[in-house]
Amino acid sequence: MSAVRVGSARNNANPPGSIIQPAIAAEHLSAGEVHLAQGGLVLAPVFSMADYLTLPAISRNLFRVVVETPRGSAAKLAYEPKTGVFEYSRPLPVGHTYPYDWGFVPSTLGDDGDPLDGLVIHQAVAAPGVVIKCDLLGALRVKQRDPDGSKVRNDRYIFCPHKEDAPDEPVVSADVPENLRREIEQFFLSSALGTGKKIKLKGWQNAAQAKASLTKGMKSFKRKRAR
Repeated sequence: MSAVRVGSARNNANPPGSIIQPAIAAEHLSAGEVHLAQGGLVLAPVFSMADYLTLPAISRNLFRVVVETPRGSAAKLAYEPKTGVFEYSRPLPVGHTYPYDWGFVPSTLGDDGDPLDGLVIHQAVAAPGVVIKCDLLGALRVKQRDPDGSKVRNDRYIFCPHKEDAPDEPVVSADVPENLRREIEQFFLSSALGTGKKIKLKGWQNAAQAKASLTKGMKSFKRKRAR
């Protein structure tokens, strides 16, 4: 929350001798967000949302994933940067739900013009806007054909939280098990029904290969921001 000037004590129509109170006391603002009211200026609070797109992608060798759609959701949600909210995007095909938390890696850019996608494999359920620091497990390589006929690379990166919520029974360790790979593949194939998009699976990348692809996406984001 930050404070902005909304008026002046000299310009406000107040009875003589009245006292103009600040809209919020400075001690209730966090460090770095306090603006002093000088010259009789009145303060008012403004609530601002985080800019999820520009969060650093990496923190201490861990990747950040912004959750858009939580595990178990039968509808896809998407972050809308213009409004700073998570909007309803579309329903999944009948009987389908997201198997794990789904979102994106901030400060990255893919061939489709969006941040790179991330699936976070764990035994809990987060919520839209939650940021999870993750270990990278690998990536499912995907070629996508959009309704307009254009073809783009749209890989799905697979992560797990660095601090597993059930360390005694981890879902995954350093790699994505073969049976789980098949289930993830089937989910993405079936969830594209009704979108007009056609996807073709091109195999899997290990963690090192996936990290190189993510690094490329980070560089693409930086180049776009520098323009």
